[in-house]
Amino acid sequence: MVFTYLINKGFVMNLPIVHSLLWSEIFSYFRQTAIQMEAPTRDSFNNTFIPKEARTAANSSFIFARSGSQIPGILLEGIALDIVHSTPIFTAGGAKVIYELILFKKYSCFST
Repeated sequence: MVFTYLINKGFVMNLPIVHSLLWSEIFSYFRQTAIQMEAPTRDSFNNTFIPKEARTAANSSFIFARSGSQIPGILLEGIALDIVHSTPIFTAGGAKVIYELILFKKYSCFST
């Protein structure tokens, strides 16, 4: 899970560096491919900690939060990119990479 996410963030954080439409589209495609591999794994990981009777409600909450945050997120990201260019991409990407590495270190001792 962490490895596909790090690959995903690598593609995202390289988008501002690449000044070619073709390479930007290729990186965006690979990013989307990597994130599609990561989402089911993260859901399965979350389900190992959630009691069986609460999984349906918890999964619907996770999906709602993930999908609902995408709607205003695109607008806010566009505004931020107009103001400070590529800084939000590096800041958010770096923070998520640190989060994933901490998550990996914390839960690497668990076996599922």
